[in-house]
Amino acid sequence: MILALLNFEFHKYIKSNKFIGPLIALLGFLAASYSIAPLSILSSFSLSSLWLYLIMMWIGYTYNDVKITATEQVVYLRVKKKSNIWLSKILFMFLICFVATLICLSYPLITNVINNNHLFDRPVEPNDILISLLFHFLFGCVGSLIGLFLNERIISNRKLAVCYIALIGITTIVKDSIEDKQPIMHFITWILPPLNHAAGVLGQMEHLSYGVLMKPILLIILYIMVQAILYIQLMKYRLFE
Repeated sequence: MILALLNFEFHKYIKSNKFIGPLIALLGFLAASYSIAPLSILSSFSLSSLWLYLIMMWIGYTYNDVKITATEQVVYLRVKKKSNIWLSKILFMFLICFVATLICLSYPLITNVINNNHLFDRPVEPNDILISLLFHFLFGCVGSLIGLFLNERIISNRKLAVCYIALIGITTIVKDSIEDKQPIMHFITWILPPLNHAAGVLGQMEHLSYGVLMKPILLIILYIMVQAILYIQLMKYRLFE
């Protein structure tokens, strides 16, 4: 059933062409970011992970607007376990995120080869690729789930939803700076994704240290799990209007 739902979501999204804008924005960022050399490997990957987070927020949000109302109502009635409908949407977003992650990794690696391995300030190691794969994917998953949350069944005012996306996206990136200047803001910003700190830790490294990154990575995974559970539980009771 999950595979059938994923297939339905895939065809629905591809026919909408909603992916074109985010794809152009992603490729444009990569082209600009890797147009100069030499670059710090982990720092550049850290920055592109944050950008993918924003891109996936955009994708998750616009994905909510892709609808085939009559067909979706039939699907809703035929699926016995309603949570599978919302789980399939999450998994589909994760699949898109994985594809976007591969793009974010392939572009600099190919560019590095074309430039005779002079794009980065040191040789790329397998661990650099693995941690970059993990960071991009996790950051993207967080962003896509935030986008999914901001659907019209939760926030009917779409202009307000766009404002929330911009506010959440920007505040997440500057979260640490806000808390440093105004410690009291910690009581508000704790609800935001723990991405900025993780990106900062990775970006400051010259060579990879899994021990230092373990806690930030586990916090992000936990955040994704909480997001997914809350989304499914909330959307199960949001019937078609």
